[in-house]
Amino acid sequence: MFERSKHTWNPYNYIVLELDFNFELSLQILFRKFFIGIIRMKYIQPFIFFLLGGICFAHVACNDPTVIGSDLLTGDQLDVEFMDSVTLKTYNEPVDSVLTYSPNSFINIESFPLGIFADPIFGKSSSGVYLQPSLNVSFPDFDDSALVLDSVVLTLPYHVDNSYGDFDESYSLEVYQMAEVFPDTVLYSNMDFPLDGLIGSVSYVPSPNDSVEIYSGILDTMVNLQPQLRINLDQGDFAEELFGIDTIISNSANEFQEFLKGIHIKPVSENKGMPSFTFRTTNAGMRVYYHLDSVFFEYQFPIFSGNVVTANYEHDRTTSLINLDEDFIGENADFTDSLLFLQGMSGTNVVIEVPYATTLNDILINKAELELPIQFLMEDEPQYDPADLIIISEIREDGSFRVIDDITFAINRVGTGNFTELFGGDVESDNTYRLNISSHFQDMIRGLVTNKMVITVSPKAEQAARVVLNGPGNSAGPAKLKIIYTNF
Repeated sequence: MFERSKHTWNPYNYIVLELDFNFELSLQILFRKFFIGIIRMKYIQPFIFFLLGGICFAHVACNDPTVIGSDLLTGDQLDVEFMDSVTLKTYNEPVDSVLTYSPNSFINIESFPLGIFADPIFGKSSSGVYLQPSLNVSFPDFDDSALVLDSVVLTLPYHVDNSYGDFDESYSLEVYQMAEVFPDTVLYSNMDFPLDGLIGSVSYVPSPNDSVEIYSGILDTMVNLQPQLRINLDQGDFAEELFGIDTIISNSANEFQEFLKGIHIKPVSENKGMPSFTFRTTNAGMRVYYHLDSVFFEYQFPIFSGNVVTANYEHDRTTSLINLDEDFIGENADFTDSLLFLQGMSGTNVVIEVPYATTLNDILINKAELELPIQFLMEDEPQYDPADLIIISEIREDGSFRVIDDITFAINRVGTGNFTELFGGDVESDNTYRLNISSHFQDMIRGLVTNKMVITVSPKAEQAARVVLNGPGNSAGPAKLKIIYTNF
């Protein structure tokens, strides 16, 4: 009855149907159903009134969004039926890299994970971050010879939601100067850059939820700061050289970039988790603390939204306890339809294909929901919770990804903070993800989109979170595409 309908399933089990009402097709269905009704009715007159009411309903629906209640989805008035036997083909796909920075974008990634995560299922994953501090809106004035340097500190605020794993042990990092300026191009997670000398290091126990107390010379008191990691840049001559820059460097963004080409934060220790930090914020960057006699000063070299921040990701799956690479990864792997593996950073995605979708061209999709049960493996450890959110995109003919319309509709209706209420994608109480792909599957049936999709952790490039899912060939609780449809 409806073409390119936009559907959402609300808490009252209503289907909201919008856009492009096909009047001719609607009348065909109405006449067919109502003709059957004539045979069943004792009197013709009630049928005529009912038919006229149906035509009026169709006319209104051409112009306005229509809500069909769940009470109309029973009986034979609309021939609503259910199916969960649609053939699915799935496999685990390795990922070469993910986009981490674009010089032409006003919206770049704000947070990156940082560390070496020894994961029992997915193997060893590492992330090192490159960043470019810059001059502040006011230029520093370190010229007075009577000024005394106290310290130079790199401040990294935690990103609580994207931090993942166990933080009850010591983590270690090293900080280096970069030897070359960043290229003015799009950057990906498989890129690394030449380094200069070591300028700092730290061993710490991550505390993403705990504020930090420091002494403020300016206020002459202890102050509480938001949860953050603070690394003293006190190794080598870096701090003294930074404090000794002349006005030519300190008053020119280009000159300063030549002086400080960038900073690399390198993970050193292997751990049971990976914290994430927010780099594009007013609290991130380098801070210089200094004084003149009893007067204290502070200057921040910030990381602005347009500054380069990128990460280098590496994944070594050979350390997996379940032989992940050989048995599960790739389209032709032995058990690729049994278990599905999703991981953040540049970890694995899941490709899902509906090979016979176009054979269903005689039905109208009321709701199509992909159901993906979570699998907890005995080789895993209990502190590794399933990723909070997964999303699905179309794989186009050229191999690029396009977020499906159902996600776009949900975001447009309720915003990015609540779109899971309509689309799904979060972990439900029965340890299952459910993804509403109603509009996209209707387009797939019509041949308007490809029959291949990709499932990813979201946001993928900003976290190390992961999850194991049952595939369609898993006998314990297979992945399924459940559809509610109307014949026509």
